[in-house]
Amino acid sequence: MPGRGSSSSDGASASGEDADRPSDAGQSGESASSSGAGTFDAVFGTPKTNAAGEPVFEPLLIGDSVSAGAVDEFYAVFPQGHIDAVVSRNIWESPYADYLAADQVGDYVVFCLGTNNAVVDWQIDDELLGPVAQDKHVLLVNPRNTREWLESTNAELAAACERHDNVTLVDWYGASQGHDEYFAGDGTHLTPEGAQAYIGLIRDALESSL
Repeated sequence: MPGRGSSSSDGASASGEDADRPSDAGQSGESASSSGAGTFDAVFGTPKTNAAGEPVFEPLLIGDSVSAGAVDEFYAVFPQGHIDAVVSRNIWESPYADYLAADQVGDYVVFCLGTNNAVVDWQIDDELLGPVAQDKHVLLVNPRNTREWLESTNAELAAACERHDNVTLVDWYGASQGHDEYFAGDGTHLTPEGAQAYIGLIRDALESSL
């Protein structure tokens, strides 16, 4: 399982070196919520490790090529997080179970998927959210693109949030409405300004959950 800062896109690293981020050495793996730390910086800026001394990511973000375009912005806000973003990833291809098996999942999980295909309810409930325990705080970030399945996919993501008490929708589609400056020429992938807005929206949603 990768250490902090090894996000991938098409199999290649999309972020800076680990040396650019704070060390995890000597820190406790106790969850921020159980220790009573309620501020954003305490939850998302405090290093945590598991019993093997490996980093526990807060948050863990799993995405596709859209979020792969916001790696630097992600780590600027979440120095103790990890982003695993791969081009053309579908909802049913989430690697969450690998991070769970490695005991590297913190209290907060963000899924930025849905760009690459239409989805139905059971794919979200079983294949995406199935491995995620109910005590995790989960964000589903809906996409904006020019694909014919966009409306149905976003409707399914919203409906999944109604079915799961621990899952919250982050409405990137709505927040990006009318902001052509957020997107490259394809109307999907992010410009630097769009990447800042994208991660800012996720930050706001996580802070609201504290």
